[in-house]
Amino acid sequence: MSKKKRGLKTGDSVWPGPDDEDKRIQAVLDRIDPDDEMEALDVWEEHLEENMSFPFEAEISEWQDRGPLRTGERVKVKSIVEADDHYGILVEVRRGREKFIFPLCDLEVMDKQSPNYQFVMDYAVWFANR
Repeated sequence: MSKKKRGLKTGDSVWPGPDDEDKRIQAVLDRIDPDDEMEALDVWEEHLEENMSFPFEAEISEWQDRGPLRTGERVKVKSIVEADDHYGILVEVRRGREKFIFPLCDLEVMDKQSPNYQFVMDYAVWFANR
């Protein structure tokens, strides 16, 4: 599933679309400097920690060119670990007994009815278009 939005350019300070996704993303980023990517990641990390429920089941949704996890594999997301300027929000995931640190933007929540699904999708869309 592609998370890029048409019409959004890197560096835009306002999410221009009228849809609910754009409004939710703008609400998260409302009071920060749009040019400070680390501040935006910190705000996302805080927002997600406050609003998401852990653990939850997810699927690797983006192609991985290295590492032990592959597209389509299912994992259990245990917690947020940190915000990284290159990979974004990193989470601890488990595949069986194995533990990995993985970018949240490359995951899709399995339960589409869960509030976590929307939180992760909004974050992933923002990350792909930042």
